[in-house]
Parts: sequence; C-alpha cells; structure tokens
Amino acid sequence: MDTASTREYAGKKILELGATNPDLCVVGADLNKSTFTNLFAEKYPDRFFDVGIAEQNMVNIAAGLAASGKIPIVSTFAVFGSTRPMDQLRVGVAQSNLNVKVILTHAGLLTGEDGISAQSLEDISLFLSLHSFSVLVPSDAYEAQAAVELAVNTPGPFYIRLSRPATPVLNNKNIQLQQGGSNVMVNGSNISIFACGYMVYHAIEAAKILKEQHGISARVVNIYSLNP
Repeated sequence: MDTASTREYAGKKILELGATNPDLCVVGADLNKSTFTNLFAEKYPDRFFDVGIAEQNMVNIAAGLAASGKIPIVSTFAVFGSTRPMDQLRVGVAQSNLNVKVILTHAGLLTGEDGISAQSLEDISLFLSLHSFSVLVPSDAYEAQAAVELAVNTPGPFYIRLSRPATPVLNNKNIQLQQGGSNVMVNGSNISIFACGYMVYHAIEAAKILKEQHGISARVVNIYSLNP
C-alpha cells in the first residue's frame, strides 16, 4: 500500500490555492519547513508571516488579517498551536467567528522522533469546545488536500488535524469532503467501527482480522468531520 504525508500534501495544496486566491496568506511560528508551509513562503514571501516562537501573536495576527478580509492559515505543531494560544483562539477567533484556518501538524502520538513535548492528545477536545470551529481530521494525504480546499473555500474558522509521518493512502486524489460528512470505507452487517485520522487505516485492518479470524462482519466509517 502506498503511503504519503498529510502535512506534505496539505502544504502542496496551500501552495496551489495561493496561485488562484490572492487573499490567501500564511502565518507560521518557526516550524515552517516541518509543516511544509515553507513552500508557500518561497513562492509568496509577501503573503507569509513568520512570528517566531510566539503562538499567541501568531493567532492574533491571523485574526487581524481575517478581520481585514484576508484568508489566513495558521500552521505549526498541534501541541503548540492548540494549548499555547487557546485564549486567543477562543476570544480573538471563535467568538468573532473570524475566517481563520488553523492547520496543525504532528498531532497525536506519531511524533516519537520529536519527543513527548511534541505529542498532542488534547487538541481535538480543545477545538471542539470552540463552538464556531469546524473540525476536520483527514485519514490520508488526499483527504488532507480536500480538507484544505474545503476550509479555504468555506467562510468561518476551521481546524484541520494532520500527522507527522507518511501514512497509508486510502482514497483517490479526487476525493471531496463536506462539513458534517463521513465515508463508509468497509461495508459490514454485524458491528460498526467509527474512526478518524490515521486510525481509519487501523480500523480497516481490524475489520479484516474480525472477518478472517472470527467471522464478524464489521462496517468501518471514516468520521473525518468532527464538527459539525
């Protein structure tokens, strides 16, 4: 099975959308190469703002850009982009329903090389507590690109959760997402397994084991949209 990085493909999609949307801009926090937003920075330096290790300022700047009619993308590691600027996300973005797109990478436990301080387990809960945020957790690289396109083209705040390593490709490159949507990845009649993000692949593998070893027919549903 082919593998690809959600963060890399998202970065390429941001670059692609920048060519047709002059209002699109990116605000980063010193991790631009790791989030692949350096691709956008190299092509459109006048629309890229690196604030350094200052996540609170990053979100406030993005809020100001959105209030001025721009479409800012905020990008850093999930652990730093969710916990450190939560007050700014809550007051500056969510309560004003500003058009800020938060695209965070290195989410979950798939950050072994970066150490425990880079692991993010709280980010989904934090963003789900912000009522106006749409929350998308793509299962593979192509869903990551579709999520970026949906977020940029839909008014309002978005959070897109991406992982660090390359993960199995489960969809074709023409996949499209919608707010509140989900996809059935495996049909089954006995039980249902609901998963999101890179756990969708593991749910599919679990369904195979249940079928082959226990005769249990499991349906696997990819819940890529957690809110709405």
